[in-house]
Amino acid sequence: MNPAKEGGAPPELSSHDRILQAARTLFSQQGYENTTTSAISRRAGTSESQLIKHFGSKEGLLEAIFEQGWKRLGGALRQVIEQTDSPLERLHALTGLLVDVGRALRTPADVDEVLNKPGVTM
Repeated sequence: MNPAKEGGAPPELSSHDRILQAARTLFSQQGYENTTTSAISRRAGTSESQLIKHFGSKEGLLEAIFEQGWKRLGGALRQVIEQTDSPLERLHALTGLLVDVGRALRTPADVDEVLNKPGVTM
């Protein structure tokens, strides 16, 4: 029996996803330059060797964070386009989404909240 399918707790995040999540949090709190790979690994509950295995380096991890963000934003933009009929509706919806994302850039959690709001699927 799978508890996630039965309405139980969601499955635990993979080490890859925990590292991404930890890095986003620490980069936003401490800045990229002030965050070490060991701090990221500790927060993710894994080893530095796992970070290097998945991302190659701290720079590779930052690139993965940006890539994930662009993919999610692209998905949200496509959905707005698909769900609107007229060019004017699209312009209003796209502008609204971009303004929401711009306001949310204070923390990665805020951006996640905007891109995960009801009606926006990735």
